[in-house]
Amino acid sequence: MRHNMLGIEYVATHQIVLVSTLFASLGAAVQNDSANFFVATFPFGGYLSLQFPISGEKDRTVALLIGEFEQTIDGKHRLAISSALREQISPAEDGKHFILVLGPDRRLWLYPDVYYRRLLATLKRSPLPDRQTRRIDLLFAMARVLKPDAQGRVVLPEKSMARAVISEKVTLVGVFDHIEIWPTDQWERHVEEALPSYGEVLYEASERMEALDKSELTT
Repeated sequence: MRHNMLGIEYVATHQIVLVSTLFASLGAAVQNDSANFFVATFPFGGYLSLQFPISGEKDRTVALLIGEFEQTIDGKHRLAISSALREQISPAEDGKHFILVLGPDRRLWLYPDVYYRRLLATLKRSPLPDRQTRRIDLLFAMARVLKPDAQGRVVLPEKSMARAVISEKVTLVGVFDHIEIWPTDQWERHVEEALPSYGEVLYEASERMEALDKSELTT
């Protein structure tokens, strides 16, 4: 099953260059479909569509979430969203609740709810069913709205946890516009495996952006 995680709005070509380079380092096949849109297909079967405004378009607000924070899921399935992450979210622009979805790697992802609805609004709808819509029906069926309590805790549905790769000890990871919930031991292993090539990924992104700058000067 391939799950399209919808569109992510970016505001500059340089960001697309950086993001596509990082995805390529993870083994994704990146294909540019237009001047401001590309699709990254991952080896585990998922794919992600990325879009950014072309020159002259009004910039769209993007929820930017960064950092890694260790937390514990308690016996009542409550998970505290770190205050450092919550402070990066504008309740007025991005929303005060979360949309919980199952990511293509079977890890749970959290999107600010208002921001996620803006992403959904970019989808082209048709009154007739199509194969693409059928491919992502599980994304909507398994999604849940989570409302944090006064302490910033959300309750993870039992069924969502049963379908996901998860553990009692988790690390909340800010990934551009959403939060990914990783078992802490898997996250630490992922970081250790990725660190040896981390520098090369950044150098490659820098070189691609430098080449882009030079091409813009000659046009």
